[in-house]
Amino acid sequence: CFCTLLPSLLAYHTYNYNKLIVTPDFFDGSSTQVVMAIIHVVLFHFDLVKYAQEFEPDEVQKYLADLANAIPGVLEMHFNEKNISPFEGYVDFSKNYTHLLVSKHVDGAALKMYSEDPAHLQIVERFKKCFVEPPLRMDMNI
Repeated sequence: CFCTLLPSLLAYHTYNYNKLIVTPDFFDGSSTQVVMAIIHVVLFHFDLVKYAQEFEPDEVQKYLADLANAIPGVLEMHFNEKNISPFEGYVDFSKNYTHLLVSKHVDGAALKMYSEDPAHLQIVERFKKCFVEPPLRMDMNI
């Protein structure tokens, strides 16, 4: 029963400062699998002229949304150009980075599956045509 595991889950969460993802079958008592999710962040410095020549407006967002829906274990996918100053007086430290991708994956195996998927590799090759410099990538458990 979930109720009996709740105190240990809360203690684990508090101690490790991590957000837990519980698989759907957890709540029906058939499993007690708790998985740590992975956040995948990539900052891109694109040549904006080359990017505009390579991609139609909103093409990348649509492609990545379709990709996220097609690959098991991808929970969220967000991609856009740097386009906001969230508040007055905001200091932009983004340096030369022009675009950002943030994706959330069930676990490391799901991130690996995503990174090796032919559709992902296809858009990576198109992105490479637009690079001013290689992207910065970081991954973390949450």
